[in-house]
Amino acid sequence: MVSRIPPGWASLPLPVPGGACVGFRRHGGTIDSQETKDLLSASGSVAFVAPDTLLFRRGAALFAQRFDPEKHVTIGEPIPVANTVGFNPITFQSLFSASSNGVVALLESAADARPTWFDRQGNQQEAAAPDGSYNTLCVTRDQKRIIYDQVDSVSGNVDIWSRDLAGGSATRQTFDPAVDFYPVCAPSGDQFLFTSLRGGIPEIHIQDLGAPGGERKLLDLSKPIVATDWSGQGRPCRLLGSA
Repeated sequence: MVSRIPPGWASLPLPVPGGACVGFRRHGGTIDSQETKDLLSASGSVAFVAPDTLLFRRGAALFAQRFDPEKHVTIGEPIPVANTVGFNPITFQSLFSASSNGVVALLESAADARPTWFDRQGNQQEAAAPDGSYNTLCVTRDQKRIIYDQVDSVSGNVDIWSRDLAGGSATRQTFDPAVDFYPVCAPSGDQFLFTSLRGGIPEIHIQDLGAPGGERKLLDLSKPIVATDWSGQGRPCRLLGSA
């Protein structure tokens, strides 16, 4: 049983033989100790394959790295396994799995989502935007723009973008290196809410659609919180959080 995980771990700590624990992008250490050390740089969750191999995503590729679980050190240089492997930037999970016999299953990274209009009878209409790695989107009330979060296929970062549905180009709305996601359109059509991980936990920000990079924090509750809806009267918004 894991009784304690050292503080400061980024995400998805992975217990390995010898009492060690490997955490995504951050450190390796022991479960019952505060001591940690840097092992390797990765852009997603890590998998351990017995007896001595770590699998991890770096850039857009999948690598294997020999690892000594007793000494908590890597051995030699990483070896490329696949040129592309998928990644969920919201959960920080790399989209691969490995069995104890060395077989690896993975989902390649691909821009394979296409926002598309459907009528009320469920019939597919024209595409609303080009193919891309979308997570969530909202449509302004006048149906002239969509606001969406999009994943950079190499860095794995997520930012908010907008696009004119009349065939205009996309406009990047957020520029922070942290993950910005889950846009909620204002009834007025000139603002939107979004959730950001720039403070370490999900926090709500508000931004004018015509002022890229001009976001401001809406609430400071010191707890995880996400906006899920905005009423037709413009207030209040519906929030989802944890106590």
